[in-house]
Amino acid sequence: MSGKDIKMDKILSNAMEEKKKIISEMDSIILSTVDLDGNPNSSYAPTAIDKDGNFYIYISKLSKHTQNLLDNDKVSFMIIEDECKAENLFARRRLTINSKSEEIIRDTLDWNQKIDLLEKQNRELKKYLSLHQQEKTQKNYTVFYKRVV
Repeated sequence: MSGKDIKMDKILSNAMEEKKKIISEMDSIILSTVDLDGNPNSSYAPTAIDKDGNFYIYISKLSKHTQNLLDNDKVSFMIIEDECKAENLFARRRLTINSKSEEIIRDTLDWNQKIDLLEKQNRELKKYLSLHQQEKTQKNYTVFYKRVV
């Protein structure tokens, strides 16, 4: 193995460690979606990731980004380091992923498992849902699955 290959292996290894770290610290992601007319929309949502690297978000069906995801499964999302923790505001650690999404059908075993995963991994969502238990069962909230492409 050449010195150049060793250097590239080290860079790749460091990048993978940074990816794991930023994902482990996340509670929400920034979503970029488009409507049927191609107009962009940015928003955010609480998120969790499973052992296979699949991302899940919990969002209201009343929001624009939900309608966009129902109309168009393409989405880009970003995980970005908290401003308070960053050494340099303009050089925050971040990860952007292009993906496709699909809605998980409510009141199925899969939906309930994903809600449990979201609550387990997301401190704020767990607090919110425990205070607003009825929202967990209201029909205007949904879970989306994002498979990385």
